Amino acid sequence: MADLRLVTAVGASTPQDGAAVGHKEVVDLLVAGLPQDLPPPGLVLLSYAAPDVNGNQTVASYLNMRTGGQAHSFAVSGQGLGGPFSALRVARAYAAEAGTSVLAVVECRTPDGVGAPLAATGALLAFGSGEGPVVEPATGGRLAALAQESGPLLAVLGPTADAEALGVPAGADVHRVAAGGYCTSVWLALARHWPRWSQTYPAIALCDTDPLHGTGHVAVLHGTHAPHGAAERGGRPQAVH
Repeated sequence: MADLRLVTAVGASTPQDGAAVGHKEVVDLLVAGLPQDLPPPGLVLLSYAAPDVNGNQTVASYLNMRTGGQAHSFAVSGQGLGGPFSALRVARAYAAEAGTSVLAVVECRTPDGVGAPLAATGALLAFGSGEGPVVEPATGGRLAALAQESGPLLAVLGPTADAEALGVPAGADVHRVAAGGYCTSVWLALARHWPRWSQTYPAIALCDTDPLHGTGHVAVLHGTHAPHGAAERGGRPQAVH
């Protein structure tokens, strides 16, 4: 199986203010932030946890059109905040065939039982060949091993993530995403902070626990540009902002 490597990450957030800001509008903001030299993807994935506020629209096809119109495209939904992690597995499975692929995680409403989001948000990750970090789903046991192999580990925790249950090592630095989002939380944090984090940490873990049924999810990025030991600060874990 070919490695899935991160090329770029883009985030977007817009206050809803009573307006019907839907998936398509968030996608437009994300695509506007993509580098112009990104090759047309062969695979386009859209993931969300709750339906679009603007009704039934084929936003995955729209994202395909906005990024070159040459891809196989579909949506991954109905899995709560686990949808983006499942979409990541699909992208990894087809990395060799797709060449470049994109995954957009969007949110303008949340499932019943979860508080309404404070804003319409999204994150778009583009994958391809090159020197970017390897991205892959993982189990909790992988995190301790990764910290030993790669050096300092940053654990990016969703608002309801159970760090102990997800296997976050005691020595890892932690960035806890503030409440206010659901399925986009850790992905949007990655997009916003990626340039700085990638220069500091050789390994980053995205960790979240679905508050509706307690299912945990983990994805890791490793092989960033950060030199081994770059984040060592006297051996004590830190809260990262």
